[in-house]
Amino acid sequence: FQRKPDPDRIPYQLSAGLDLSTPLGLLTVPVNRTSTYAIPKQYRPAAILNNLADFFTIN
Repeated sequence: FQRKPDPDRIPYQLSAGLDLSTPLGLLTVPVNRTSTYAIPKQYRPAAILNNLADFFTIN
């Protein structure tokens, strides 16, 4: 467990079943995916804190 994970490479794992309706009946396709996700810059903690600081700054 990392204390400061890289916001450009957050690991994730997805395991799901994709249900498809076909003329022959219902077909379930397994989906298993492991990869990384980059958090958009506007949703990172530093950007949110900067927005809060701007909000509370008196001009």
